[in-house]
Amino acid sequence: MQYEIVEENMPRMEKKLVRIQKKCAKYGNDFQYRILGETYKDFKFSDGTTATKKCVVVDVDGLAKVNGWTFAGTIEHTKVGNILRAVNGVQLPERFRTVKCTCEHCKTSRYRKNTYVIRNESGVYMQVGKNCLQDYTNGLSAQAVAAYAEICSEMIAASEPGEACQESETYYNKFELLKYAFETVDKYGFLGVQNPDSTRDRTYRYYCCGTGKIRDAGYREVVRFEMRDFNVDSRENDVESALAWITSQNSASDYIHNLKTVCALEYVGWRDIALLVSLVPAYNKQTESNNVKNAGDFVGEVGDRVTFSPTSKQIVFRTVGCYGDTFIYKFTDSTGNVFTWSTGKNIDFDRLVEVTGTIKDHKEYKGEKQNVLTRCKCKFLEKQIDTESNIDVVGNFLADLE
Repeated sequence: MQYEIVEENMPRMEKKLVRIQKKCAKYGNDFQYRILGETYKDFKFSDGTTATKKCVVVDVDGLAKVNGWTFAGTIEHTKVGNILRAVNGVQLPERFRTVKCTCEHCKTSRYRKNTYVIRNESGVYMQVGKNCLQDYTNGLSAQAVAAYAEICSEMIAASEPGEACQESETYYNKFELLKYAFETVDKYGFLGVQNPDSTRDRTYRYYCCGTGKIRDAGYREVVRFEMRDFNVDSRENDVESALAWITSQNSASDYIHNLKTVCALEYVGWRDIALLVSLVPAYNKQTESNNVKNAGDFVGEVGDRVTFSPTSKQIVFRTVGCYGDTFIYKFTDSTGNVFTWSTGKNIDFDRLVEVTGTIKDHKEYKGEKQNVLTRCKCKFLEKQIDTESNIDVVGNFLADLE
């Protein structure tokens, strides 16, 4: 019989399984368990929160069987009725719900806390006491048989996380995280974990908001406003392409090896999110390097003012300093010319339609001709009114962004 045991409960259950297995083997009774793999399940806790936990898939099998008789379960006698604990999915006959403390083997009736049920190959059930039970289990003690009987109930209980497990490690869907990571890098650039509000932190925050894991209504609205321009569903192709790319890479370094490993998982824990989201800039860099170099050219002369409509927009670098953030943007126009701009302004790519700037320098970077801009002005599309969140109207305008 298979059980899905919550990861935190597995060490405790495995100790019991090993103990029962050794005891059964000593007396010639077949009992074994096998760990088949792992799976992930969503659980809801008493405070209303949900979390994904890792579960270990365990197969438990075996019969305490001698001369055609098989151990079938335990009867716990109480003053208000009997509690039945069957094993291996056996359905005990209803008569055992009300039977007295009688041993049908030695025909004695006296006070017993527990009696035991055995069954033969013909489907005949018999109620026996502790001492007589050993005649049918090769001498296996009643305590060992009781543990054997109760392990099924304990395995079922261990399949549900207790409240203590709420604070244990939670796992997150890899594919969904990467969709949010692509949007985050596109809107805010990539920041390592050593920086405040790193890409890992933003991706996790937006993932939790998008999947309904933020319960505080006020904080949830703040995060929703941050990701108001996100279109996460449009990133599925990007994620699939990035995963296919990393799968095809040779493990030339520990980083690539680790990245391939974490990308092969279905779910990841918190400590692996930073590694996972680093796939986005790694893939973007590789994709960029595969594009045809020198497709563009130098534009004008140093000091000239140029205007263009960017066909591609990218944050290639971002850092956080004492005086605020610094971004390096990279734009491409319709003819393939490349422009870069270093500024402290965070640009809304979704509404950006035109850039006007002064040529500061012409340079080549890894074989690519780049036009370095300064003193840029950006033209944006009209921003619609969001009456629900009371976002101010921002019309067509030219913003001096120096």
